[in-house]
Amino acid sequence: MKHIQYLGDDNMPLYSSTLGEGPSIIILHGGGPDRQSIIPFAKLLKNDYQVVFPDIRGYGESICLDRDKHNWQQYARDVISLMDHLDLKKTVICGMGLGSSIAERVAYSNPERVQATILISPETFDNDGEGSSKKEIELMNKCGEMAIQGGLEAAWNPFMGNLAPVIQSMVRAAFPRTDPRSFSAAMAIVHSQRLASWKQLSGIISPTLIIPGNDPRHNTDTGQQYLKFIPNATLGTGIDWQHIHTVDELAAAIIPQMKVFLKTLPFSHDR
Repeated sequence: MKHIQYLGDDNMPLYSSTLGEGPSIIILHGGGPDRQSIIPFAKLLKNDYQVVFPDIRGYGESICLDRDKHNWQQYARDVISLMDHLDLKKTVICGMGLGSSIAERVAYSNPERVQATILISPETFDNDGEGSSKKEIELMNKCGEMAIQGGLEAAWNPFMGNLAPVIQSMVRAAFPRTDPRSFSAAMAIVHSQRLASWKQLSGIISPTLIIPGNDPRHNTDTGQQYLKFIPNATLGTGIDWQHIHTVDELAAAIIPQMKVFLKTLPFSHDR
């Protein structure tokens, strides 16, 4: 496994790891965990692919205390900066939760750089893309404040009951590697608009695999909505999230679907 430092387009130091050789796939972790949560996925793909898994700005080693730098456009540009650093002209972009929203933003904004998109537990749109509700903004602002005042466990406490056991485990595992100030700043993402509406998902033209989550913000209905608007999308097999407790179990459940999907892409036939 290789660890790298690269710079965002604002010269912010960001961090990533890579594992394996072959066609590249970037996997973006969810909001709360860090890149360590992707290692079991990378290990199952390393014999066929070069897996690149960064710490998203604000998480893990990619500390960013500037709230103004936490927006979807910047997160997408960070992925492009990583691709440029590794000299990747085109790649597969995969993400989970927060990472899936970044993946869709990259696929929409930079279609010429995206071979395919894999969205694991994609997030629903609030107010049909009009931005976060007042309630969610208040909740996320409070979460950011609590991270500094009471610690990460206290900040996450209002959310944990709605999360699948494996997501709870992934979030808690990252606490020792998470800077509370950086996490707090990252909550400013709630003020940024991902895309204008569900309909704008039609601008994602790359082949796309959708694997729904099962909590209120990441559920099967959300997966169906994505399938409706993304023109070249496939809905994956449902995952029994409530009976998966470790990230190794989660990777074992998801990777077979990913491998089948990846084999349909042109680069797979060149191997």
